[in-house]
Formats: sequence, C-alpha cells, structure tokens
Amino acid sequence: MAKPMLLIHGAFAVGSVWKKVKPIFETAGYEATAPTLFPELRTFADPKPELASLGLSDFVEFFRNIALEMTKKYGEKPVIIGHSMGGLIAQKLAEENLGSAAIFITPAAPLGCQIDSLKTAFTFLNILLANDPKKSYRMSVWGTKWGVLNQVPRVDHQEMIDEMVFESGQALENLAHPQNDPNKAGTIDETKIKIPTLTIGAALDRTTVIQSTRKTALKYASVGGDYKEYPNRGHMIFNEPGREAFAQDLLDWLASKG
Repeated sequence: MAKPMLLIHGAFAVGSVWKKVKPIFETAGYEATAPTLFPELRTFADPKPELASLGLSDFVEFFRNIALEMTKKYGEKPVIIGHSMGGLIAQKLAEENLGSAAIFITPAAPLGCQIDSLKTAFTFLNILLANDPKKSYRMSVWGTKWGVLNQVPRVDHQEMIDEMVFESGQALENLAHPQNDPNKAGTIDETKIKIPTLTIGAALDRTTVIQSTRKTALKYASVGGDYKEYPNRGHMIFNEPGREAFAQDLLDWLASKG
C-alpha cells in the first residue's frame, strides 16, 4: 500500500505548484496529496472580502484537518512536506506530531528566526507599501520574478505567475510579525517535536533569505533535526533545474529515517 504524503504549498500558491515533483514521489511509492488552501476564497481575481480576515491559524487548521483525515484513511500518519509559508505550517503540524516525518523547504521563519532583509522587502514591496492587513493581495509581477522565480527558467515564469492567487493580508501579517499573533500560529516549541525533520535552505533565495533558514535549522537541530543547504538554488527549488535530483534527495532522507 502506498505511503501517504501531504504537500503544503506556500503563500499566493495553489496545489499545482507541486506538479513537477509530485509524480516523482508517487513513483517512489507515496500517495501524494497536494490540496489548495481555501480555493473558494484564494482566487486568481476578484477575491472575496472574507479572505482578508483569515489568519495563519486558519491555514494551519485547514491542513491539520487534512493530516488527520489522511491518518484515518491510510492507518498511518503522512509525511508532511511544506514550502515557504507551507513550511511554517508544516513546522506547526510537526510540533503537534501529526506526521511521520516533516520536511521544511525554504520555510517561512517561526518566531525567533526572522531576519530583516532588503531582498525580502523588495520582493514584497507592493504589499509593504500598501501596509493594510485588512486587504487581500497578489504579488507584483516584478517582485515575483526577482524574488521568487530568480532561479526558475524564464520560459516557465508566465505559467507560474498565471497560477498565483490572492492571499490574505492577515495571514501575511501573521507571517511577518508572529509575535503579534494572538493564536501563535508561527510560534513553535521545538521540544514538542518527536518526529524526524529536515530543513532545506537555498543560498540564492531572496524570499526566505538563507540567514533566516539557517536560524530555523539551528532551532530544530537542537532536537535532532537535519539540515541540507543548496548553494546554487533559489526559493522555488523544486521547480528549478535539477528538481529531479532534489526530489530524490528528499526521498533518500525519508528512506534513511525508515
């Protein structure tokens, strides 16, 4: 029977962001599920007003429920892999030990691991200038190309941009300032994590800069977490050249953990 795997996308993204590596995981014997977070609200255009009020804790709850449903369906906890914001959601689910193992790919930083970065600020400049968490946002095209897709072949840029959706301003606020979130969705107690974890850093990442990812990795190294850094990759490492080898690295790590 196939082993369950839950793939958690990042902010502004949808489940199809995993489409180039999902088949690799499935060929290796996993049944990979890549849901889209609140698809009825996180739309490509004309977002519904209620989107802006959703916080990061609502996003965690969405994927928590899916992880629990998968455990019930398969009789075992899923491997949880999250990217960017999804990487932070995966950290929260790992804190709750809802997976058999967890991988955080260029993850958004938990409380205590943030780094002030001009690169990140430039990537999200249109949202920073608006400075209103009560609204919903799409990333600017130039911010996306410069800060998110900088290592993705240009021929793939438009397709990926076309798949991006509006995101909740409140959730983005929770990501940027986890200390102000009353629900503490971005606050992780690493001592509660009892499953294997792997943090992935990319040295050319302009969205979650490498200094931040290294701090996150150190946080989990204190409880036995592993870390792997890629020197010539960016934020969208699993959609960049060499993604097949990258996916195999993740599979090899999972195999090493039994």
